[in-house]
Amino acid sequence: MKDRVAVATREARKAEADSRDAGDQITTLQEEIRAQVAEAELLRSEKGKLSKDIVTQESEVEALSSQLRIHYAQHRVQAKQMNDLRKENNRLTANFNLLVKRNNELENQVKNLGGSGSRVKTLEEENEELKGQVANLETELKKSLEKFSDYKKRVRAMGNEF
Repeated sequence: MKDRVAVATREARKAEADSRDAGDQITTLQEEIRAQVAEAELLRSEKGKLSKDIVTQESEVEALSSQLRIHYAQHRVQAKQMNDLRKENNRLTANFNLLVKRNNELENQVKNLGGSGSRVKTLEEENEELKGQVANLETELKKSLEKFSDYKKRVRAMGNEF
């Protein structure tokens, strides 16, 4: 009987120890569940913040995309203007070269005529008139070159922005 009592006492102590271990395990599990719930709440909060960030970034991307389209359209317009300025520059240069050639021809004719007074005076007058035209074309050419130079600066500045 003593053995039975001893065995029963041991089993009761073991059961009591097992009960304490089970209580400790329950407490540990409850703490883990609370920690996981807190972590889930934190993740929900971060998800909300990230969702707001995504919306903000999408808006920024759309705004930048719009700006890029505007810059691209401006670039196309400026490229056309640059092409037009090149054509104008080429035309003025060709006219200038023709007038210089004509002027040189007239000067040679004047030299060859030598003593022909009235013809020389006519040629000199024509030469002066051509010099005036050349001066006008030089002025136009300079203005065109300045416009072209300004345009190139704007295009380079725009290129540097990108």
